[in-house]
Amino acid sequence: MKATCILILFWPLFMLILSDESQTFKTEVKCNFTKQNYYLIPADINKEVTVLDLSYNQITLNITDTSILQMYYLLTELYLIENSVIILCNNSFGNLSNLRILNICRNSIHIIQQGAFTGLTKLQQLYLCQNKILQLNPDIFVPLKSLKLLNLQGNLISYFDVPQLFHLELIILHGNPWNCSCSLLNLQNWLNTSNVTLENENITMCSYPDILKYYSIKTVPYKAECYSKLPSPITEDLQINFQSISNSTFNSSLNNLTRNSGNVLDTNIAEDSILKN
Repeated sequence: MKATCILILFWPLFMLILSDESQTFKTEVKCNFTKQNYYLIPADINKEVTVLDLSYNQITLNITDTSILQMYYLLTELYLIENSVIILCNNSFGNLSNLRILNICRNSIHIIQQGAFTGLTKLQQLYLCQNKILQLNPDIFVPLKSLKLLNLQGNLISYFDVPQLFHLELIILHGNPWNCSCSLLNLQNWLNTSNVTLENENITMCSYPDILKYYSIKTVPYKAECYSKLPSPITEDLQINFQSISNSTFNSSLNNLTRNSGNVLDTNIAEDSILKN
């Protein structure tokens, strides 16, 4: 009976504490440090910051920067637009498990290591637009289980292998030199069969080959051979010719060997006859 009374007595207090914690968690703390000519992420920012804008500086996201970022674990939005980032190293955002929006557009990123986005399980929007990305390992997106929007506009990407765990709602791909050979067929199939929306579809066009220029990557007509895994007739002819050449060479070598062996045998017999006489 006493235990029941204690629970009843403290229940309103417990609910009040829980409510206060929820309100604290929902409090948005914004810090704007744009155009400060920073070369490093400041280490003296309010540790309760949730929205941090460091755009238009000279930040490179080096090992010092990534170490400092770990302190701001309450971040839900991080903006690093137009800085000096070249490489996204492994675990660059490892402790930012609450991050929902990450914008690193207009840098000079050309390398993204496989574990760059490790820990960002709640990330919903990723902006990598207007960088110098040439290719992307699909495994870099595996940790991003909540990703809804991906912006890759204005890079140097010609081929994109869609990760199996991709459940995007919106993808932005225009401004890249897409090579619409058979290798891009998987991307087209995904764009047409998944629930993803390709933004600016009409200007997301092929750059290569010339015959397919100005087709949208979503509607470019692929020939039947792109759907087949069988070797082409040219490949088969090459294989047959190679086998024929190999066989004829082998037979010729075998005949020469037999002929030479016969000559040696005849010579030996003649020499034996002379010795006996």
